[in-house]
Order: sequence, then structure tokens, then C-alpha cells
Amino acid sequence: MFQSKFHDPSAILTALVVVSGIVSAACAQDPIESPMRFRESVTVLTDNSVVKKVHTIGDYLQQGAWDQANEVIDQISTEGSEYLLEVSAGRYLSVPVYCQMVIAGFPPEALAAYRRRVDSRADRWLETGMEQRDRVALQRIVEELFCSSAGDDALWLLGEMAWERGDTSAARKYWSKLIPRQQVPPLGRPVAVLRYPDSEFAEPEVLARLILCSLFAGDDTRAARELAAFSRRHSDAQGSLAGRQGNLAEILKDVFRESRDWSFRSPNREPATFAGNAARNQIASLDIDLGAVRWSASLPVQDYSPRWRPADSQPQISSKPLSYFPVVNEGIVFLNDSQTIWAWELGSGRSAWLEKSNVRDAHIYPAGPTFEYRRPLEQVAGTPQYTMTVHEGRLYARMGSPITNPTPRERNASSEVICLDIDQGEGKLLWRTTEADLEPADQESPWVFQSSPIVAGKRAYVPVMARRPDSRTNVACLDADTGKLIWNQHVCASLANFDKGLNHVSQELLTLSQDTVFYCTGNGAIAALDAEQGDLRWLVTYVSLETNYSDRSVLREPGLKPCLFSQDVLIVAPRDSDQIMAFDADSGVQLWARTSRDRIRHLVGVANGVLIVSGNSLWGIDMASGTIRWRIGFPDPVGHSYGRGQLVGETVYWPTREFLYVIDQKTGRLIRREDLRALYGETGGNLVLTDQHLLIARPDRLVVYGENPIRPSASPQALSQSQVREAAPAWVSVPAE
Repeated sequence: MFQSKFHDPSAILTALVVVSGIVSAACAQDPIESPMRFRESVTVLTDNSVVKKVHTIGDYLQQGAWDQANEVIDQISTEGSEYLLEVSAGRYLSVPVYCQMVIAGFPPEALAAYRRRVDSRADRWLETGMEQRDRVALQRIVEELFCSSAGDDALWLLGEMAWERGDTSAARKYWSKLIPRQQVPPLGRPVAVLRYPDSEFAEPEVLARLILCSLFAGDDTRAARELAAFSRRHSDAQGSLAGRQGNLAEILKDVFRESRDWSFRSPNREPATFAGNAARNQIASLDIDLGAVRWSASLPVQDYSPRWRPADSQPQISSKPLSYFPVVNEGIVFLNDSQTIWAWELGSGRSAWLEKSNVRDAHIYPAGPTFEYRRPLEQVAGTPQYTMTVHEGRLYARMGSPITNPTPRERNASSEVICLDIDQGEGKLLWRTTEADLEPADQESPWVFQSSPIVAGKRAYVPVMARRPDSRTNVACLDADTGKLIWNQHVCASLANFDKGLNHVSQELLTLSQDTVFYCTGNGAIAALDAEQGDLRWLVTYVSLETNYSDRSVLREPGLKPCLFSQDVLIVAPRDSDQIMAFDADSGVQLWARTSRDRIRHLVGVANGVLIVSGNSLWGIDMASGTIRWRIGFPDPVGHSYGRGQLVGETVYWPTREFLYVIDQKTGRLIRREDLRALYGETGGNLVLTDQHLLIARPDRLVVYGENPIRPSASPQALSQSQVREAAPAWVSVPAE
């Protein structure tokens, strides 16, 4: 049943957000090469009547009218559940979340009055959750009655259950909400970050568990920093931890010593989607001895890219786009373009499922009549980027024209989402959902799918946008078994930033962690949505730079940069911004931001407290502060990044056009290099690493390497300076700030 979450604009106040360029004053900034132009572009949905009622909460609290204040909160939580409220410049919360954060800042008398209203319901849900280990009942307390007397018990139990199933990120999310708030807000105003107001669980016991979360997530740098702070503040704290009773600081130190012989990395799992997992942050656990090329397959060069060669390019530098991002599942390599999906056996390169009639070219999903290929009539801005998702024996992909905003002259620029059975059906089509199945945004603006879905459980999430002249941005949720629409949630709208004489190609992948879908829209807003209901939890706006389409270099490959989730932090590098930003994933509070003049193409991943970013160079950025730990690269464009790299153990694989470099994550030191051009006659490209193979997707070829896997050492030995100079004479290294 279709459930539209976009309301009649006449029923709401549509607030125009004027975006400012203010960022954290504590963070160092790189110089900006040219004046910044930005668009006052983002509009969000608010309700004027809700805004007025919110202001009355503080008045009632000032008068000591606790019941009246709670009645107002009940009313606006119900009536305004689908609207947003601005809590600080550029940061919005959903009305229900806003109300919970207001209650968390109540004085004790008002909080007691609130609990008299809700505790009976919360206690029933808690009893069910405890007796039946029912996560749904416990989660309901956290989402609807967070500040009830049962709220801290629900958080503690949800954290324990997450820990037991090995989900340290979810455990951290729940347990961290038990840490007491640091400041008391003005009456009627929300707390900055949602925390349970008066938990019965001792703060040292909660902090100790958060340290274990960092340690078992593989972030020993963060864990060591947290342990040092814990030892200073709670050196005498006693409690129970890791099956032991006693001094918590000493127990943690014992666990740290024992952990030297442990492997924190989960066993390497074959990638299921772009960047390896739904958080867009996979770390491979096995290094690879390239050995030799096992096999390769020719791929069609995408003809949607501009025909001209950029003025600053050199003859030896190919301007062909890097459009392919393969995935590997159960020993089979899958790869797609706008029309076709291919499948090969990983070990041999033979076509998968040999009994199929089209084994000669490995097609498992041949082009249908809807996707008859022809060159666009107008020039194209942007580069096609083809991704897929594999989940529980099914493959999900966006097919059809990669053009997301065509010129008026263009026809046949439709898209669809498909699902194939790759478990039992050998690529059989299970369902197809078209743009028409989403219902039009209005009579003149149909929806268009922006990327392949991300899938969890029985749901597939995909970003959609309305074509020009409107620029409305939504997230659609489809039934993963049938493709039927479950909900279509409005996120924001913006003023169009398009050259009307160009076809525009953009891909904005979603990121998923636990029960939240994250979406960097690429038009001035970042949003977090409830994965079950689709409700917006928070939305943040940022400076949206205007694209100068007269500069043809902007039409080259921009890379693919969905949000990256690491533990409790969301990293974002929007395509319409020159900033990298870090947010508290639960609240949308900005932690830091930094501006870079280097074109950012990929957020490679986070490990050991370091964010790895590739542009023309490779960067290591401190996750806690946003400062640069190291930066390496070459002044010659031949030595710039060429394709998406991969985190491997304690290192990062960094591809350029001629070489594959292996770099220490913590220091940026060169460990070794592979001369792809000289040894194999190949180039770099988009990397995918499995237990025994390295895949490099070039513009026109998929190349598979590998002989024997090598377990990376805990402390890889870097090359000497003389070896570095010999390996890379033009190497440039910038130390930490």
C-alpha cells in the first residue's frame, strides 16, 4: 500500500534555509584557491502551529505548570510527528525527537510529572522485553518513552543484546545514552545531545563498556585514549566487567594486555555492496600477494562522458571514466552497467552458471527493449557510476539510463530497480520497480532513481529525486521480496543548480547503520531517517557551492562519496562542497569540519582512529579532531589517485594509474608498491579485495590478481627513506599538523 510522506505545501510553512559558511573554529583550514559561491537553496518541512506551541512549553515550566507542559508535548508529538524543528543554525530535529530532548532537560518536578503519565505503559513494555528478550518492545521504550523510569533499563538491555550478537556499534549507541548530560538547558529547550537524565547505572560501569566497544571494534587508538582518561577520573571505581569483579581500570588494563594476542577484525567477508558493507567502511583482513593476473574481461567503455579531453590533461593520461564497482558473493563476481549485468566465477573467470544460453559473454541480465542504448543528444555533466547490492542470495541494482536530470530534448532517460535470484535462480528476474510505481512528484516531475538500493532485512532503500524544474529529494523504501513501495519519505527540496543545456548524471548512495538510513543529498542537506517508519530524525544543512559549468574540468569523474559510518560518527564529503565534515550520528551535532583545495574523490574508510581520504593525493585525517596526520602524493598528474582504494589490516591499498601503493594507515609511510604497468601491462582502478584475489576495475577491463593470501603484520615495516626514493622519486609527504 502506497504511503506518501510528502504533504500539501499549503498545509505547512516551507522554511527557506539560508546556509552559512561557519565551521568549527577549532579546526585547521587549508587555503581556498578561489572565492566561494553558494546557493541559498535548501527548503525543509515545518509547521508554523507546532513552532508556536513549542514556545509555550517554556512558559508553562516557568510557572511550575508541569502537567500543562506535558500536555503540550503530547499534543505536538502526535500532531507534528512528520515535521522538523530548527534547534540551532542549520540543524533540524524531528518533532518527536525534539520533544524527547526537551523532556530530558526537564527539572526534577516536571520529570516526575511526566513519568506519572507514562510509566505504566513503559513498565509493561519493559516486562515484555525482559521476559521475552524482545528488542522491539525495548526499542519502543527508547523511541517513544525515552525519559520514563524504564528508559535506562531498556538502554542497558539493548546494549547487552547488541554486545552479545557482536554489534559493538549498536552497543555503543545504547550505552552512551546512559552517560549523564553535561549541561542543563534553559527551561523548555532541548538538550544538545539526548542522554538519559538520571540513570541508576553507575557512570564508570557504562564508560568501561564503551572502552570495550572501541577495543573490540578494532580502534585501539581510541580505546587507549579513552582508557587513559578513565584511569585519571575513575581510578578507584569498582564493578563487574568482562566476567570479572574488581577495580574497573585494572580489569580494562588486563583486557588490553590480553588483547595483543587477539584478532579484533571479523573474518573477511566478501563485499556485498559499494565499499564492502552498508556502513561504507569495510576493512579487509588479508593482504594479497598479487602474483599474476588470474584472468580479465573486457568491458564496454561508457559513452556518456564528455567527448573532449580536459585542457589540463596530458596525452598519456586516459580520460575514460572509472564507472565500474564490482561485488563478489559466494565465489562469483558481479558487475553491471546501465543495460547489462555480468557474472563470472571468481577463481577461473568462466561465465557463471554454464548451462545458461548466453555463457559466451557472461550476461545474466541482458538489455531489454526499455534500455535500447543510444548516445545522448546533449553533452553530459557527471560520470556514470555502476554499483550493486547483494543480500541473502539476491542481487539488487539500478538499471536504465544513468542520466538523472535530462535536458528537455532527451527522451528515453528512464530508470528502474531490479532484483535477481542468484542463490537458486541463476540470475532469474524476481521483480522490477519502475519510476511510475512511485507515483509522480507532480504532473510534470516524475521520480528518478538515483542509485542502487541498500538492503537490510526485508527492506530495500533507494534515493529518488524529482526531475527538473523541481528538485525534490526523497528516500523510498521497497519491499525486498516484491519491490512494492512501503513508504516514500520527503527529505528536502532545493533550487536547481543545473545547466539547462547539459544532461546531468549523479549518484547519491545511501548508508545504513543499525536502524538508521543516512543520506547526503548533494544539494545542501544531510539527513538521518528511521529505517522502519521512514521518519526524519535529523537534518543538517551546509554550504552548497554553485557548480561553474563553464569550467569543463568539473564534468570529469567526481568519484563516489556516500556517507561513511564508523562507530558513532558519520563522515560526509558532499559533491557540492569543498568540506569534509564529521557528525555525531545519533544527533546530527557537528564534531568538526575542514576545507580542502584538493578534489576529494573517495572516503576510503576509517581504521585505528584515522580517516583515509583520496583525491589527487592520499590523506590520513585524525577522526577525533579533523586535523591532518599525514598526506602523500605526487605533483605529476600521472601519479594522482586513480580509482577507489581499500583498507587492508593496518594498511591502505592506494591505486594510481601505474602503481599500487601499500601505505601504513597510522603514519602514511610507504610499505611497498606494485608496478602494475611494468609487471602486468595494466593500470590502477577501483579495487575490491577478497580472501585470495584482488580485483581492479578499469574503464575498459576487469582484471583479477592473486596467488597466496598474506596475513598483514600488526606493525608493518615501512620502507627505508632510500627505498622510498627508489620506489617513488617524486614522493611528497606532509607530516601531521
